[in-house]
Amino acid sequence: MKIVALGDYIKQVRGVSYKSGDSIKEPKTGYLPVLRSNNIEESNINFDDLVYVPEKLIKENQLLRKGDILLTASTGSIKVIGKNGYIEEDYNGSFGAFCKVVRPLKSIDSRYLKHYFQSKNYRRYIKNIVNGANINNIKNGHIDELKIPLPPLETQKKIAAILDEADKLRQLDQQLIEKYDELTQSLFLDMFGDPVMNPKGWDEINIEKISIIVTKGSSPKWQGFDYIDSGVRFITSENVRLGFLDCDKDKFVSEEFHDKLERSKLKENDLLVNLVGASIGRGALMERKYLPANINQAVAKIELNIEKINPAFVLNQIITPQIQERLIGNKVEGARANISLKNVRELKILYPPIEIQNQFAERVEAIEAQKALAQQSLEKSEELFNSLLQKAFKGELV
Repeated sequence: MKIVALGDYIKQVRGVSYKSGDSIKEPKTGYLPVLRSNNIEESNINFDDLVYVPEKLIKENQLLRKGDILLTASTGSIKVIGKNGYIEEDYNGSFGAFCKVVRPLKSIDSRYLKHYFQSKNYRRYIKNIVNGANINNIKNGHIDELKIPLPPLETQKKIAAILDEADKLRQLDQQLIEKYDELTQSLFLDMFGDPVMNPKGWDEINIEKISIIVTKGSSPKWQGFDYIDSGVRFITSENVRLGFLDCDKDKFVSEEFHDKLERSKLKENDLLVNLVGASIGRGALMERKYLPANINQAVAKIELNIEKINPAFVLNQIITPQIQERLIGNKVEGARANISLKNVRELKILYPPIEIQNQFAERVEAIEAQKALAQQSLEKSEELFNSLLQKAFKGELV
């Protein structure tokens, strides 16, 4: 298998430049949708939260075509540089100036290239560029100089077909997990109704009335401490997702710092809510497997009084779109949107009898058991896909 410079097999297209006053949030005649960096997820394109710009600003070659690879080329955060997704069908829309398109030519199979852009080889290359040069943008030369293994076109297609099938397996597992999440939300609405409209007339209560303490943590640097390789887990807003904790990106602090912040030490079933930034309002419950742990200043800790409230009931109410809107509606606009501990304490939620809360929690537990099986299946399908991906670009798959 020969190794080639990618620039000989692709065309790169820059995104559309437009002034903020030119864009609108709703479709309108004479305007076309524009995808931005936030629309590019890991190996996926999210077509929600679009902006629309005048069609006259978009050149013909800036319309997205089937087989294009759209990637984040410039951003304020080096963490998302190089993220990319594949355009499955021609799209009557374009992409913004912080993005670029890698457009395969006839001598390279677009789906083969799609999978290469998901490989560890590509990610390692981008990481080395960003870290080595301390930059937050990808230049055309970086992509043109990328060395990739390139078998004959027919072999490329065979490799792509195998990887496509493996990718379908993991996508089906992921979709099943999403269905279980939807089932839990549906169960909540069926049992309790809209938590803001409260059509069933449940009692309502502020968070502080069913909590022992509502507080937040601090930054280690403010206290003269650094992160360490192992020790006490340190939870930040990056770890708090909508309904669950994601601790793949671990941070740790010393026991000394942990003991200094006594009030923000975490316990099992503490409710965590993000106070700052793009993930504002997201909530999750603290899990025993991640203890001991503490939090930084961007995360609220709500130690719930479990004699008055069921943690699973609170969490699944907090993450409903209705309560998210109520909570985030209190955000303060500034350099970074934020909500205060006062906003959290005063947040009003439904307060049905504890027996009914517990019934809901028992049903959620059964759903979570099935979801855990689906998660195990996803881990296996992810492992299979990544194994095949690695073999593919070593010339060991076909």
